[in-house]
Amino acid sequence: INAEYMGDSRNYGLHSKVSNPLLHVVSYLKNNCSSQASLSAGWTSLKEVWGIGPAIFNQDEFRWLQCQTTERRDCLLLNLAISDLSELTPSAQLGYLSQRPNLLCLRYLAGVCSKVNCVGVHPTHTPGWNALRDMWSISYLDIDPYVLTYLCQQSRVTQESILTTLSSCDLRSIRNLSQYVGELVNKYSTCA
Repeated sequence: INAEYMGDSRNYGLHSKVSNPLLHVVSYLKNNCSSQASLSAGWTSLKEVWGIGPAIFNQDEFRWLQCQTTERRDCLLLNLAISDLSELTPSAQLGYLSQRPNLLCLRYLAGVCSKVNCVGVHPTHTPGWNALRDMWSISYLDIDPYVLTYLCQQSRVTQESILTTLSSCDLRSIRNLSQYVGELVNKYSTCA
């Protein structure tokens, strides 16, 4: 699947039904999906946040989604639900997300995923996250969730490089940690 094939990226005119899609999705997962058993949360979240469902995608896009594993499809749809679909078509954003090497596990943020081999990124227990914790007592909870999502979409090697760089900085002089992490992600993603 590629972004060009996934339709145009002009403003689609969708308006979120909730004020904070990420908070809404994480809250929904926490309250309704106590395990991986409920793997239709992505479709439910798209409906609740944007008022859209499977019919928004053309036949080829829907077929491509159906070919994904159930876990990968749910992870894609949950990340799509927290995306700004007022600026991009759902098809264009799905094309973008499908090309990302990693996606943040929103179930992990909700505290309902502890799978070792999860298809999504759990932002913890890697050398970079451990260094941040040990050096500065910083965890993923200290970073704006949207910046965290952007960070987790990078390759694991890039994530580790960013986190290692971050842990070696003097963070006492950083006023806005999330903004600084966002700038590092931009720097590393343009170098890649």
